[in-house]
Amino acid sequence: GSKAGNSNVVDVTTDATVTPISDLANTSKTDTTAAFSFTAPTGATAVKVQQSTDGGTTWTDSATSAALDQSSTAATVTGLTTATTFDFKLVVTGGSNAGNSNVVTVTTN
Repeated sequence: GSKAGNSNVVDVTTDATVTPISDLANTSKTDTTAAFSFTAPTGATAVKVQQSTDGGTTWTDSATSAALDQSSTAATVTGLTTATTFDFKLVVTGGSNAGNSNVVTVTTN
């Protein structure tokens, strides 16, 4: 046909494999805190914990006892309401673990 021949050439560079953290786990809790462990988010530019009290429909950033970064392997969320069920997830920006982690449900004491 009239369009016979080779098309233009496009170079594509793929990103390294991105695997969100899947081992977020609750390690302890009190009436106002919840502690978590997880694999360090390699190469992350930002790491935060988010919480939900409506089954994951809406998420807000959690207050943590210390700032989180690419070498963090634990977090303690503070300022929680007593005897309340929360869903938590780790949100990683950048690096090989970018994305949302698994969700962990915790009911405070």
